Amino acid sequence: MVSGPKSVADAFVNQLSDASFWTDAESTFGGAISGLVAGAVLGILTGVIFSRSALLERAMAPFLTFANSLPRPALAPIFILWFGLGFTPKAMVAASVVYFVMLTSTLSGLQGIEHDIEQLAESLTMSARQRFFKIELPSSLPSIVGGLRLGVVYSILGAVLSEMVGAYSGLGQRLTALTSNFDVAGSFAVLIAMGVMTMILDFAVSGIDKLVQNRAR
Repeated sequence: MVSGPKSVADAFVNQLSDASFWTDAESTFGGAISGLVAGAVLGILTGVIFSRSALLERAMAPFLTFANSLPRPALAPIFILWFGLGFTPKAMVAASVVYFVMLTSTLSGLQGIEHDIEQLAESLTMSARQRFFKIELPSSLPSIVGGLRLGVVYSILGAVLSEMVGAYSGLGQRLTALTSNFDVAGSFAVLIAMGVMTMILDFAVSGIDKLVQNRAR
């Protein structure tokens, strides 16, 4: 019931040599990427809109809190009933998690701008567009990138969770099958693959962040 490092390493190599493993990895990666992009775009847009209207933010806050409190394991079967066992449910579960992370980080970054900087922008009679691109966006970018890096982790978790509930393919389904067969080494090998996948996405986000910062300079 407990596997050693060598057994896990051997199982990981065996998984890499299995063609179906790459099919499952591609399915999970595709769902996670789609959920990450959709959730990030919607979350950032909503954060920007709320930062422009405090009244709208206060009006929507209870509903967003209620939606965010819904457990994702409960949403996964509902999405599967609505959209089947294919690609859509895993992407939607991933997006539902990433959305609230990005909304919170974006709103926090935009509302955390120092009052002195805001007064300076007013004294320079900057337009709303100039304030957003010259002050608000650069100041909130570290918070947004931090939320995006956290969203990378949650997008993988969301996709895998949906697959464990039900899917035609994916690492979540593979992990469920391996644990059902008491294959502990194989289970750890799949977990390692998930970790590597997350590291690749995080590295990509870090690269985009550095590219944006270099261009801003």
